[in-house]
Amino acid sequence: GIRSEEELRAVGAEVAWLKIREKNKYLSVRLLYALEGAITGMHEAMLPMQRRQQLTTWFEKIPAPGNE
Repeated sequence: GIRSEEELRAVGAEVAWLKIREKNKYLSVRLLYALEGAITGMHEAMLPMQRRQQLTTWFEKIPAPGNE
């Protein structure tokens, strides 16, 4: 698992989300935003719209649980 802020920053929000998903298949895009917010030091609601769209696009490409 990811054990420190440094490790979270090193792997990025997407990889961290995938690691969490190994334990919990039913994660939302909001967790992805929260992880990015933790990395950048801002609340998820304050993430730039371009970055939120990048994360949303990435999230939408991930197969739904049971469709993998």
